[in-house]
Amino acid sequence: TVLAGVIPTTAATPKQPHWAFQPLTDPPPPPVSNTGWCRTSIDRFILAALEARGLQPAPTAEPRVLLRRATFGLTGLPPRAAALDAFEADPSPHAWTDAIEHLLASRDYGEHWGRHWLDVVRYSDTAGETADYPVPEARHYRDYVIRAFNDDVPYDRFLREQIAGDILARDEGNPARHADAITATGYIALSRRFGFDSENYHHLTIQDTIDTLGQSVLGLTLGCARCHAHKYDPVSMRDYYALYGIFESTRYAFPGSEQKQRYRALVPASAESSPATWRAFETQVARLTATIAAASESAPSAILRSLNDLDGDFEMQAPAAGG
Repeated sequence: TVLAGVIPTTAATPKQPHWAFQPLTDPPPPPVSNTGWCRTSIDRFILAALEARGLQPAPTAEPRVLLRRATFGLTGLPPRAAALDAFEADPSPHAWTDAIEHLLASRDYGEHWGRHWLDVVRYSDTAGETADYPVPEARHYRDYVIRAFNDDVPYDRFLREQIAGDILARDEGNPARHADAITATGYIALSRRFGFDSENYHHLTIQDTIDTLGQSVLGLTLGCARCHAHKYDPVSMRDYYALYGIFESTRYAFPGSEQKQRYRALVPASAESSPATWRAFETQVARLTATIAAASESAPSAILRSLNDLDGDFEMQAPAAGG
C-alpha cells in the first residue's frame, strides 16, 4: 500500500497494476456450483477457479496419504508407522485437527520452517570468504528462530525483535522475552563482513544489511538505490540512505573479530546482568587470556631446555670413541 503510492506515473507510462504494490483486499467468497465440496471459504475460491476452467476437484485422498503429506509438509520428515496406523483407525471428526496440532507442536516443525527464514537472511555458522572464521555465537540466533516458529510468535513481533530487539528489551522490561529479544538481533549482527578491521569496508556490511532487509521483508532488492534512483523503482536513494543512517549508528559485534580473535559490543542476554557485573566478567576473561598467552610463550623455551638437558645426559652415557 505504501509503495503503490510512490511509483511515478506519467501520461506516457501509466502506472502498472503490479500485484506486489496493491492494497490488501477482503473479497467475499465467490459463488460455486458444488457447494457440498467446500469446507471453508478458502475452498470456494479454489473451486471457483476450477469450475471456471471446466475442471473438477480431485478425489479425497486416503487417510494415510493425507497424514503423510501433512507430516512431510510441516516437519520435512516421514510419519512414523504407528502414527499412520493410529490416524487411520481414529474415527473421530477431530482426528485431522488433532494430527495437525500435534505436528505444529513438535520441535521438528520449527526446525523445518525456521530453516526457510534462515536461508532468506543468509544465516551461516562461519564468516565465509577465504578465512571462513567461525562464529560460535551464531547458533543462538538459529535457535531463536526455531523457538519463534515453535512458540507461534506473531510475525510483526518476530520482525521487530530482529531489527530492534535490544531496544525492545530495554524499554519493555519483560524478563520472559528479554533474552530472545537480544538474541534476535543476530539478524543484523550476522551481516556479511569485509576485510579484517571493523572500520574497513564497513559501508559494504551496511549494504548487506539493507539488501537482506529488502529481500526478506519487502521481497525487493534495494542495491540499485545505493548509487542512483531508478525512475520507476519504488525505493529512492533518499529512502536507501535513510535506512543507511539507522544501521550506520548500529554497533556490529562481529566485523573485525577475525583480527582480534574476540567480539565487541556484545549485549548481556540476561536482564539481571548489570554493567558492573559485565565489566568484571570481561576483566576476568582478559586476565585468563593473558595467562594462557604467557604460558604459550614460555612453553617452547621450557621444552627446549628439557631437550638440551637430555642431550647432555646422552653425551655422558655415550661410549668413548674407539672403546
